Amino acid sequence: MVHLQTVGQKSFARLVRAAERHIYTSYVRDTPPPGFRSPAARQYVRAAADRTRRNPGGSFPRIISVPAQEPGRSAMRRWLREHDEEMQNLANYHARVVTTDSGVDAVTMAVIDDTAVLVLLTADGSFMSGHSLETAEAVNSFRDYHRSWWASAEPLESYARRTRPMADGA
Repeated sequence: MVHLQTVGQKSFARLVRAAERHIYTSYVRDTPPPGFRSPAARQYVRAAADRTRRNPGGSFPRIISVPAQEPGRSAMRRWLREHDEEMQNLANYHARVVTTDSGVDAVTMAVIDDTAVLVLLTADGSFMSGHSLETAEAVNSFRDYHRSWWASAEPLESYARRTRPMADGA
């Protein structure tokens, strides 16, 4: 039986900071991270970025979704281009992009080493609730799921180049 535990914002950030080797993560939202109103969500994004900068031996593969249409597509594209520039100097950070068309935020996840899976849910598009699964079966299943999704996603660098607005307006 899998135990699903609700994770408070301090515990959530602690799990991310404690990662030693890998954080496999996804970001499946219709709004870019700076738009979060939830303190826990802002703290998680900050902790993940800080951890990546401080731990050059670990890896941080991240899958980011972009809505197929408005609302949300333009804002996410802008943020992804900024994010690509911001993270370029981090050799251990790798992001890929998928397009989604549901109009509803899907389940976002983070697999922390071989220890835990963090499952992030949003009900109204702005506030997150976080839960952890701390079994080997859950970690292996979510990591395999992430890897299969990763294989079908486009590298962030090429996505950012491909969606960059033309300088001449054409």
